[in-house]
Formats: sequence, structure tokens, C-alpha cells
Amino acid sequence: MRLPLFAACLTIALAGYACGDDASEPTGSGGAGGTTSTTSAGGSGGNGTGGSGGCAPQPGVDPGPDWICVTDVTGEVVDESGSPVTDVLMTVCGPGGCEPDTTDAAGAFDIEVGFPLLLSDWSLIPHSREYGYFVNYYPFDPTATGPSVDLGSLTLLSYPAASDALVVKTDDMGAPAQAATNGEATIDIPAGVRVNLDFEDVALGDDGKRFFAKKVDAGLQDEFIDPSLGAVALYALAPFDAAFDLESAPGTAAKVQLSFDNTTGLAANTPVQFYQQGSFIVGSLQTALYHPVATGRVSTNGMTIEMDPGEGVEFLTWVAIAPMN
Repeated sequence: MRLPLFAACLTIALAGYACGDDASEPTGSGGAGGTTSTTSAGGSGGNGTGGSGGCAPQPGVDPGPDWICVTDVTGEVVDESGSPVTDVLMTVCGPGGCEPDTTDAAGAFDIEVGFPLLLSDWSLIPHSREYGYFVNYYPFDPTATGPSVDLGSLTLLSYPAASDALVVKTDDMGAPAQAATNGEATIDIPAGVRVNLDFEDVALGDDGKRFFAKKVDAGLQDEFIDPSLGAVALYALAPFDAAFDLESAPGTAAKVQLSFDNTTGLAANTPVQFYQQGSFIVGSLQTALYHPVATGRVSTNGMTIEMDPGEGVEFLTWVAIAPMN
């Protein structure tokens, strides 16, 4: 499949390769065995959709006993009304790079993989910012047996009305104290902490700098997070994969605080656990799964849910709130 230039560059960059600016160049030219792929023997030439449908290990990779052959990953993406979302780049990403496809008129995708992988190390990513949808990491069912893995119907959540743009590293304006509120959520960034955007958000200009927050509808929550965590609220957040570090010590992670309107019914002073989705790009948490990252409590007036002093997140992905037992 021939991808738009930006989508092709994104896919190649995530896979660890350089990217040119020649829009006429097919993504996988020369029959090298697939679009940035290390699929099995043989290439079809031209657009490089090659591979004969089997599995061969990636170069230098020794598959473990729990790895399975995955020839392709299929599914469809829809919006909150159930309508298909078309022309969105979808990538299966993990330690060995990323494999792409774009959704068709029915919202369907079929991503060629063609090598053994450990499903818990990989996830599906919709590159949907430019279309006004939140990015998310969709995990694989670790019990899937392959070789074709179907993820079924996946919902993309649309951005709400925009908030003001944050001051980010690429603005070259230092690292001022700043806060932004969108919907039920507020982000509070102390002075001296830089906001480092994912390069997809950098490419969107001011739109990529805006803080977005959306509470996931209760009827959809189980699609995105393990119900056993007992979350009473889940929030989609952006700019997705933004990382925070110290202006005085670049590369040293810094914490920022999030707070939320209490629309959960939790009583005042209830202690809570904040969970955050792990990231493929930043941080050290396993991608797609939700991990405990901060403690907090409902305010004394019962109006907000706040992180405890000294707590916070070092990067921005989706966040869930659960009462502590």
C-alpha cells in the first residue's frame, strides 16, 4: 500500500530508518519484503508488500518459547457513533519496529507482520491526531495463538473543544509555570519543567500543543482498561506521549500533577490510586497496560480528585482513577 508522505515517514521513523522527502518514492521500493517490514522470504517489488505469508525471525532476534508467529493483524476502527474512521494510519509496534496499514472505507485494516513476536511486548497504535481523535495503545490478547490476529472493532474517541496551547520545548520560550484545563481535567506544570512533544504533535503546530482531556463513557470503559482494576473513571489525554523533563538537567524526568472534577460519586477525602497507560515511546512502563503511578484523594469539599504532594506523571498517556481499599 502506498502511504501519504507524512504517514510513510512516520512509519519508517518508528521502525528506526531515515526518511526522505520524495513523495514519489514508494514506501517499500525494490521488493525488499514489505513496508518497513522484515517479513518472510520474497518480495513482490514495486510497493514492497512482499512476504510469502509465513514467519521468519527478525534479524538478530532469537524468539522465546512464548512467542507466536503472527502473519497479520486485522481489525476495524469506528468513532463513538459506530461509524467507520477512514484513511487513518495504523501501526503494530514493539521492540523490533512498526508495521503499517491505513484504514479503508469500512474502517478496516490488515497489517502484514510475518515474524514471531511476544504479544505482550507489542501493541496497536492509531495515528489519529490529525483527524481529531485521541491516540491510544491497544494491547493484544496474550492468549491469542495466531498466525492471524483479529482485534475486532476498536473505538476512537474524538477530541473535545480545544484548550489553550501549552508552552513546549520547541517554542524556545523557556519553561514557565503553566496550567491548562480541558473538560474535567487540569494539568499543572511547575516552573522549570519542559514539555517535550511527540514529533507527530510537533508537526501539527499549535494544535499539537493543546491539552485535551475526555472522560471515557462508562459503557466504553471496559474496552480500554481491565475491569479488575476497579477504575471509577478513565480519561483520554493529549498531547499523547508528551514527556516532562527539567530545563536545568535535560533528560532528567520531572513530574507534573493532574487533577479532575469529582464526577465519580466518591466521598470527600477518599484516598485514590491513579493508574497510567504505559508508553511505547517514552517512560519505562510496559506499553498499553495500566500501572499505578500516583496516589491522591478526593478534596475535603468533595469537588475535585487531586494527586498527593510530590506525586505526578512523567509523561502523558491515558489515566484512570480507582478508590484505594
